[in-house]
Amino acid sequence: MMKKFIKWFMIISIILVALFLTGLGFYISSIYMSAKAMEINEDILTSSTLSLNVFDMDNKPIKEENSISHSYAKIDTLNPHTKQAFISIEDKVFYKHKGVNFKRIAKAGLNNLKSHSLKEGASTITQQLIKNTQLSSEKTYDRKIKEVALAQKIEKMYNKDQILEFYLNIIYFGNNCYGIESASNYYFSKSAKDLTLEESCTLAGMIKSPAKYSPIKHQENCLNRRNLVLKE
Repeated sequence: MMKKFIKWFMIISIILVALFLTGLGFYISSIYMSAKAMEINEDILTSSTLSLNVFDMDNKPIKEENSISHSYAKIDTLNPHTKQAFISIEDKVFYKHKGVNFKRIAKAGLNNLKSHSLKEGASTITQQLIKNTQLSSEKTYDRKIKEVALAQKIEKMYNKDQILEFYLNIIYFGNNCYGIESASNYYFSKSAKDLTLEESCTLAGMIKSPAKYSPIKHQENCLNRRNLVLKE
């Protein structure tokens, strides 16, 4: 009798799991496909005067509805070590993936399940660009799915250097500095094209948390973070 009960229990459990996974698949697919149909707002990517929401690495809003006017840094004017500093700490395989690093997402997903939170996002540079220019601040699985879909879409519209250029010109560096040109002038009194390796690593390290890693208010934190970027 017990064996028969266990057998039916296992069968019913398998059916329920299969139904759940099927439903989850349909749910994810519907959100993904609807996001794929969304239009990319290209104006916000290239304009030097923007109105956008900017978020830190923990998806906390820095400020909302900022009107930003800043000098735009062209990617071909930057030193190779400046570009590499951001890639090394933010997205090591930036030039290899197609907008999304699924290995990082899977790892972050497992860690989030263990911690019962959405603390880890595993966003690529492309996804961060999408999050800060195309989507709202909601921290949900729905937004993450949309982020993935739009990141893949924008990778088909622009090449990697263009995407990196957009990204470097919208990220927040603290003290109302949006974009690498503004940050370079504010913190080092020079154009972004003249940044040294150490200065580039300082700015790249800041974007995870501009307040925590500020070279003005938290020099020790900033130095430690810069050294981490140098090692990457």
